[in-house]
Amino acid sequence: MQVHDLNKPYEIMRRKFMGGDATEQIYTPTAYEKLRPLLFETGVSHDTASYLMAAGQETGHNSLKDFIALGEGGIVGTIPGRLAEKVVHLADNMTFTSTPRAAHQKPVTAFLTPKDRIFASGFIEKYPWMWSKGLGVNDSGSVKEISDVSSLPKDLTLLGNYAELQVLVSRALAREFQLYLEPTSTEDPALFILNLIRDKR
Repeated sequence: MQVHDLNKPYEIMRRKFMGGDATEQIYTPTAYEKLRPLLFETGVSHDTASYLMAAGQETGHNSLKDFIALGEGGIVGTIPGRLAEKVVHLADNMTFTSTPRAAHQKPVTAFLTPKDRIFASGFIEKYPWMWSKGLGVNDSGSVKEISDVSSLPKDLTLLGNYAELQVLVSRALAREFQLYLEPTSTEDPALFILNLIRDKR
């Protein structure tokens, strides 16, 4: 998580490259590739540059499809393996940091359920496209991005908009960790992880 958080300045740099209002585009492969030459110019080694560019890509809407396991009923859970990336993805989706509204205020970090974090972070205002765009699956089982979930292509079955999928995938990841840690637990998976983080178990 520390490397992911340290990657925030590079996110700001990508935003400048892609245009100040291009919130959605800063997480695309193109944005990351535009950053690579600048890192080299500042003396960053090839290995370090590759690592910095990879850090943080396991979070956000673009990574959701990387964790989805599909079955006849749609999403049935998460893919096996990739444990470290799963931990980072879930931790990111449960971490909220406030934005100070005055110079004397300090940001406050809190751990929330993925759904509560979406609303606490103001995603509806910041990222309204998360409700209009999403993912679908075609007949061959390939996951595809849908640019408008209200106008679904005939060859795709909707899996959900990005806001729904963020909560759904986070819940599936939380359930996976819950089964590792306490297989007999019947507690809601997100609350189980939240209480674990808050040391209430």
